[in-house]
Amino acid sequence: MIVINQLLKKLYYEIVEFRLTNFGNISYQKITNDRYFDNVPAALFELWYGNSSLSFRNLGFKYVSDVEQMSNDELIASIYNEFCSIAQLQNIFANFSKQNCEDKY
Repeated sequence: MIVINQLLKKLYYEIVEFRLTNFGNISYQKITNDRYFDNVPAALFELWYGNSSLSFRNLGFKYVSDVEQMSNDELIASIYNEFCSIAQLQNIFANFSKQNCEDKY
């Protein structure tokens, strides 16, 4: 059980890092060239700052001390929420990539 818990913690940290690195404000700016966030879609704004359980604000990044105390079930639930959030973010960011391709050609 201890090994599984350690693997779940590692996976949780990796997924959070992936979300923060690939779908945060800086990634948005790099992909869209929207330096001042003038054109942020409402759906993305909600996933960053909204009240949804899947928003950056509510998912946050748990303190290491909190994660270290989490049970396997809590870790699995947190990992699931991260995957759900990332799936929504990927759909939004995919549209930015398509728009950039269309703008170039």
